[in-house]
Amino acid sequence: IDFFPAGETQWTCTFENLPRFDSNGVAYVYSVKEVTVPGYETGDVHVTDPAHPEQGFSLTNTKMTQLTVKKFWRGTENNTPGSVTVQLKYYTADPNVRYNIPGSIQSAAELNAENGWTYTFTNLPQYVEVDGKYVKCTYVAEEIRIDGIAVKNADFTVHHEDEIIEKDANFHDQTTYQTTITNVQNMTITGTKTWVDNGNAYGTR
Repeated sequence: IDFFPAGETQWTCTFENLPRFDSNGVAYVYSVKEVTVPGYETGDVHVTDPAHPEQGFSLTNTKMTQLTVKKFWRGTENNTPGSVTVQLKYYTADPNVRYNIPGSIQSAAELNAENGWTYTFTNLPQYVEVDGKYVKCTYVAEEIRIDGIAVKNADFTVHHEDEIIEKDANFHDQTTYQTTITNVQNMTITGTKTWVDNGNAYGTR
């Protein structure tokens, strides 16, 4: 059955005129099952009162999303590191206030040449509960290690570019997220200063 109106957060429907007993007087046992909804995770069906199934059933659909991380290198030539580790984060209102991912969700991944320097975190809930209300999450990724070395101690400048993809054709035309990380190899330049002024004879240094 599929006739619910859009734009509502709690939907109900009623199956009417269902026979209670079969021809032998045995009571029917009714249940409901939802067809998979793209972009949503469907929870278990709960009976309102097991002793009185006629009181109905309930189920919850959780809006899901995903984040793809892409990695690029600049200036490494033939000396590209073997791997980097990225950490998944999210924010709700302020992009500068980021939160760690709950323990039940994968929060880190390794990028390397074998996986094409890209990874997608899937099955991410689009909303989190804050002070009794559900608020929308925006997911981002941060690079935390290069070949096992903390980013702050590695010889690279790391740039992060976060993007919201409003209608991702690869995800049911629904919202997803992408972080592009570019590492630029640092370099050291050494120079020598020579003064030709007769030993600072004119006091101009």
